[in-house]
Amino acid sequence: MTNTRVWFVRINDQPIVRSSQIVAWSRRRRGRLAASLARAGVVAVGVLIVMLAGLGQIGCRRSVPIHVWLPPQAPVPSSAARVAIAPIFGNPDLAAALHQALMAERPTIRADLAIVTPEQLRQQSTVQLASTAPLTSDVLSVAAAREAGADILLQGVVLDADIDVQSLLAEKKAQQPEKVDWNQAYFHKPPEGPDKHERIVLSWRAIDVASGQTIGSHSFNLATQQAIERYPDLDFVQHDQTQLLISASARESWKTIAPFVDKDHVRLAVPWLQPGSFTVRRGVRAARKGDWQLAEQHWQRAANRLWSHPAAHHNLALALAAREDYPAAKAELQKATGPLSLRLPPETLVWLDQQHRHHNAALGLGTPAEGWSFPEPNPRAAEDAASRSIIVADVATLPWWTAIPFAKPPGWSWQGWLSQPWAL
Repeated sequence: MTNTRVWFVRINDQPIVRSSQIVAWSRRRRGRLAASLARAGVVAVGVLIVMLAGLGQIGCRRSVPIHVWLPPQAPVPSSAARVAIAPIFGNPDLAAALHQALMAERPTIRADLAIVTPEQLRQQSTVQLASTAPLTSDVLSVAAAREAGADILLQGVVLDADIDVQSLLAEKKAQQPEKVDWNQAYFHKPPEGPDKHERIVLSWRAIDVASGQTIGSHSFNLATQQAIERYPDLDFVQHDQTQLLISASARESWKTIAPFVDKDHVRLAVPWLQPGSFTVRRGVRAARKGDWQLAEQHWQRAANRLWSHPAAHHNLALALAAREDYPAAKAELQKATGPLSLRLPPETLVWLDQQHRHHNAALGLGTPAEGWSFPEPNPRAAEDAASRSIIVADVATLPWWTAIPFAKPPGWSWQGWLSQPWAL
């Protein structure tokens, strides 16, 4: 027999409840609380699993470099066939090296240009200046370019330069380098010696010879390491980094009046738990390495197997843009619809349309037959819209279905309503 102590709770000397009943009640309450906490934990874990599964279905994004055509920095008309290069203001030795590099690095996209050299421009000048003085006056330069029959006058100024000019003179006296074997370019080793850290700041103006008005300008600040990264092919043919910087500066200078190729970045969709995600991610890895042709094959395979795969269609549209087929890229992007297109980059169509404009402007193709995806900007319309007063709609006059979140508008089919692209 156990010795159990039982006591009573009294109020005004009247027994209310026994201690054993209080202990049993507290134990039951603790049990119910533990069961509630267990159910809440299970619900929380379930919600977390659903959220992770949803995020896995949506996927993420990955930034990938892509090369695109860009128009010249100055709006030079396509009819301009003759370009005169005025003497560059700055160190005479540096200016001479830049003039020589400009002749050697002429853009192939504008092979139809007839170049008037500074020496030819001096011969056309009606005012004979001292032999050491260049055409320092804009009026004299434009007049000389007009006498030479040029359409555009390029006038450059060296704003700042940290360059070893003596190495340029030594390179000029040295013998010409041997012809480069491009088959062995992969095994090219950089020249021995310390790397140079030079830079140059150049400013160019494009002047319309007929009117004498400046139609555009282009300024840049280029360092040695930037030149090597931007133009790696120059590292194969130039033995001196100073001459490499001069050649790279010449290429940057031609961007003033000639179209050029530049590197941009796009965001690709990277799904995880969707069907065909492995194939899409293989294409993303190929695009990151610059192999857009292999990436297009992976994404085309995923799009053919799963016609409703938005990530595959989205990435395939960018692959078509990488090979400059912008009409097909826009048509392919229209297939990236549905609930799983929630996290696709919403600015992709804007980027495609903008690059399509740049591509046609650079190559002189004009407006495509299907037109642009977005209208041309109208500054006058923007000013009129800004001057108008904002009219606040009366809530009582709005349709009833606008008060219900995610309500299907009358007249829409469920398939058309659910297949609308989502943008955040």
